[in-house]
Amino acid sequence: MERSFEFVQRATTRIVIGQGVEARLGPAIQALHPDGIVLVHDASLDAMAQRIAASIGARGVLAVGGGEACKRVDMVDNLARELSRLGATRGTALVVLGGGTLTDLAGFTGSIFMRGIRCVFCPTTTLAICD
Repeated sequence: MERSFEFVQRATTRIVIGQGVEARLGPAIQALHPDGIVLVHDASLDAMAQRIAASIGARGVLAVGGGEACKRVDMVDNLARELSRLGATRGTALVVLGGGTLTDLAGFTGSIFMRGIRCVFCPTTTLAICD
């Protein structure tokens, strides 16, 4: 006997560009019905990250040095441990503020943490927008 199975997964990606996008971030995240929010940001964007974290009600804020150096396995491990320390669950939204290397790091970590958590990317470079 031979059987074939086809697994189809649908995903919707919402892209928001324009003036006032920062003010729309909180409602967009709340529409996901997360049980908590953690903001990961490039360490060079601390003032912006603190402002956004306050406006979205983030339970934790994690600063990571950007650049190619952050794309290492030990950085994935560190980020996953910090998410655990902050009590992140599969229902937590991971908000990522930074350039392409940071969105790569956080996106990969988010995809493997507890079999995947939702990520909201706030790209700050042209490359990160394209990624």
